[in-house]
Amino acid sequence: MSVLRPYAARTAQLLANPPETGGGRHEWLFTVQAQLVRQGFAPDKVEAAMEAYCRAAGWDDRLPEVARNTAAICQNAYVGTPADRIAWPPVDHAERLKRYSFPPLFAPIDAGVSAADALRAFFAPSEWICASPDRFRSCTYRLDDLLPAAHKFQFVVANPMSRETGRTRAGRESSRAKDNACGEHGRRIAVIEFDTGDALRDQCAVLSSLSSPAAPLVMAVWSGGKSIHGWFDVSALRRSGKRRFFQFARRLGADNALWNTAALVRMPGGVRDNGARQYVCYFRPQGEK
Repeated sequence: MSVLRPYAARTAQLLANPPETGGGRHEWLFTVQAQLVRQGFAPDKVEAAMEAYCRAAGWDDRLPEVARNTAAICQNAYVGTPADRIAWPPVDHAERLKRYSFPPLFAPIDAGVSAADALRAFFAPSEWICASPDRFRSCTYRLDDLLPAAHKFQFVVANPMSRETGRTRAGRESSRAKDNACGEHGRRIAVIEFDTGDALRDQCAVLSSLSSPAAPLVMAVWSGGKSIHGWFDVSALRRSGKRRFFQFARRLGADNALWNTAALVRMPGGVRDNGARQYVCYFRPQGEK
């Protein structure tokens, strides 16, 4: 990173303390890149420097993300501040390992739930749904307009948007901005995903261990890659309870970038850019009985 010196002290501190796998590499990479661009370094040089950093650190799985970050920063597409600047607890790997023995509620196999069935279970016809075929072409739809093509989408925002469009921090109108997201108060669904490299069956067990009558697991979606997204119904919790639930999940290694209520998650029943179907492997929208 010496080619980009001198950079701010806060950036130096970040670079000196990179996260471990499962420790929030997604947020860390974006934050470093965004800070360097804001400090006046050319986005292409920042991208090249971060790619070199990832290779040296053995983070080859994160190389595609570096390029996506550059595009998002240049287009002012990123919504909100990373994870809303919450002080997240450190990952307790020992506690997560204990939960591998928890009886799983589901197995990582296709439950045969379509994208249309999943969306009907979590959104009302009058609500705005933000969906996207990739990370840069989000658009808001009414339910009936989205359903015919929902299975072709890669991403969706798990909670309804408050209105069709909002304003980014740069003042640009966008269908996916913090300004038109539901916010903490309106969050009905908390999506938990682990960036820990665990086997899919172990992820099933850990996600199942988080389910409770107050915050039941209502859906699980295979990402089409290495992880499973667990959808939890947190609508009965107060705002502080929702935050505590996510903080505890973070302690087990959850990706804190998904705390953002405008974050894109895998479309249940959709299709990934590599052609893999993002199948639903658990579906109980009414929660625990």
